Amino acid sequence: MSSKFCSEEQFLTIKKINRDQSRIIDSKQAIIEDQARLIKTQQQLIDMMYENIKTLKGEINKLQSEVDDDGSSSQYQRQNQRQNHYHKHNYHNQRRYRQNTSHGSEHSIENVSSNDFEHEDRYENNGDSEHNGYRVLLENIKNSISLKSVKNQLERAYGPIYDIEPDQQNKSLAYAYFENRQHSFKAIEDGRIKVDAVNVKISK
Repeated sequence: MSSKFCSEEQFLTIKKINRDQSRIIDSKQAIIEDQARLIKTQQQLIDMMYENIKTLKGEINKLQSEVDDDGSSSQYQRQNQRQNHYHKHNYHNQRRYRQNTSHGSEHSIENVSSNDFEHEDRYENNGDSEHNGYRVLLENIKNSISLKSVKNQLERAYGPIYDIEPDQQNKSLAYAYFENRQHSFKAIEDGRIKVDAVNVKISK
């Protein structure tokens, strides 16, 4: 009886141990499944964050593009307004310079008011040029010298020039458009510059 009882007791103990081990295995399996779900959720969050970053970057680029476009548009409008502002003075000044040239005038500006001088100091170019600049009149332009040589010599002596253009009626005249007002004043003050042994007269 005792041997049989011990065998039954051992059997019950083993059965209990097996049942406990089974529960432990189930618990570990549940933990593994929970960890797998957590990893999957984290991966989904990472993917969502990546998509959000891509979307945000696209919005930033779009806004930057709009800001750049607005800035370019505003700059173009300001430049266009400035060109229109000086354009209304251009015809009067061209006619006055040509009349003075035909009468051998020294292009005096004594009768020009300070306000007129401020507005007429900067001119819109003729021809195909799109630049504005502080214009000076160049006289005694010989066939032996090119306008490119004159431009290069003026830039070496005084500073950058937007453009240089011949007078449409008198080929011995040309107009240089300085980028800097003080450079144009200095050129006018000197009154002349030598280009390939030719004395080119500079005036307002």
